[in-house]
Amino acid sequence: MMTNKKKTILAASGAAGVLIVSAALAAPAAQAHSAVSLAELVPALSAPQTAADQVPAVVDLEALGVTETSTVRALGSEDGASYWVARSGAEDICLIVHIAGGDEIGASSCGPVTSFARTGMGLMAGADPSIEEGMAEGYLLPADVQVPGEAGVSARSTNPSSSANLLIVTPEDEVEAFETERADGTTFTFNPLPAR
Repeated sequence: MMTNKKKTILAASGAAGVLIVSAALAAPAAQAHSAVSLAELVPALSAPQTAADQVPAVVDLEALGVTETSTVRALGSEDGASYWVARSGAEDICLIVHIAGGDEIGASSCGPVTSFARTGMGLMAGADPSIEEGMAEGYLLPADVQVPGEAGVSARSTNPSSSANLLIVTPEDEVEAFETERADGTTFTFNPLPAR
């Protein structure tokens, strides 16, 4: 069984307490996904970087584990939270979130591309989990995963050029686990973060 090397990093200015939950989403070990290029998994990473891909200056990408700033690509935003994807070294991919406002929270979830190909990744961050305002929850799924309508997520990628499966969860959403068949015949299993 392969060990899942994954790291989560958080930076916040002015925050007394900050919650962050992240995970490579669980999937059965027997459902190994065939080798697919990163450009196929996250097409946004193969697009040229533009001014729209820049993170706010308050977000310290190095502190969040992003070592290749030239690979940062915007995915979308909703309710004060903005999301990006980036490479970190030769083997890792990172989902980054910035929550604008008082605490200026920046967080990331980074893990091996091979794990991402099988399970996707999720990230939840905020200053106070008991207050929905200021919380952010998002999931990045491989581009070949078709998200069924009954998954309970109201917002998806808001950057149409990103072609990524960014699921942005709002407080009103009732996110459900789901299984879907991929083009290669394997099954992709989505499970929301445990904090839900």
